[in-house]
Amino acid sequence: MTCADGSWSDSQGPVTITALLAVSLAALWARRERDRSFKRALTRTSLANESSTQVGRLGISGWYLGTTKSQSLIGGDVYIAVNTGHGARILMGDVRGKGLTGIDSAARMLAEFLASAYEAPSLSHLAQRLETALVQHVQQSQKGNPDEVFVTGMLVEAPLDEPVLRIVNCGHPEPFIIHEGASEPVETLSTSLPFGLGGLSANEYVVDTIPFETGDTLVLYTDGVTECRGDGGDFYPLADRLGNWTDLGPRELARALRVDLLSYSPQDLDDDAAILVAQRVKQEDFPGMRSVSADGLGPMPT
Repeated sequence: MTCADGSWSDSQGPVTITALLAVSLAALWARRERDRSFKRALTRTSLANESSTQVGRLGISGWYLGTTKSQSLIGGDVYIAVNTGHGARILMGDVRGKGLTGIDSAARMLAEFLASAYEAPSLSHLAQRLETALVQHVQQSQKGNPDEVFVTGMLVEAPLDEPVLRIVNCGHPEPFIIHEGASEPVETLSTSLPFGLGGLSANEYVVDTIPFETGDTLVLYTDGVTECRGDGGDFYPLADRLGNWTDLGPRELARALRVDLLSYSPQDLDDDAAILVAQRVKQEDFPGMRSVSADGLGPMPT
């Protein structure tokens, strides 16, 4: 069930699932509407989806912005977060594919994540399931060859009882961590091949563990953010912006980044863009958001 705030709940817990809806609507509207001014206004309003929720011990806020440029309208960025017995688990991904194959692949990735995130024993197992599901889907779709579609992605796990993050990086841009008033990129992560290309390497997915204390903030994004160009041709300075806004909470930071990105690039975005901000919080520090246990039956203990 999709809720008004962009969150989707089922019997297994809260799910943030704005991006798939935005990608699908963008493709549909692009086919139906020829007027670029209409599409531009539509993309910058209806598709500027924001969602905020609490998943496990994470206060999460995110958004998706679709470009009006034809090739990117039928690709897309995806993000999703669920509460599991292992803690919060997050997928941020950027689908690289053409036509409806890209949309179908995004949907397949999200479906497999929902099917596997609750019971996969580790992030490396979850990553392998996503890889297998994507390859099988593209092979069976008859809309492209397996090497025509891949997904750069990042899997994140935030345990309830440990002040750490576990991360699997599959060719995705490095995240940022805001800790004690300072924002730094996480440059020490191992990097695996993007989903859909894992068969080119015999290496297993590596799970990195980094500190993540109460009050720390994780910023995930797609390269549509950092490759956005301003009037002068310069790329969007995400690192500088985060350094100036280290005191903002997840919702305020996500909103500030969205408003600033749209102001920085007054013309059409060159690519889809997505941001997800997650802060480790105490449940009582995140008013107005409902926390649901892994089985979806009641609130998490404090």
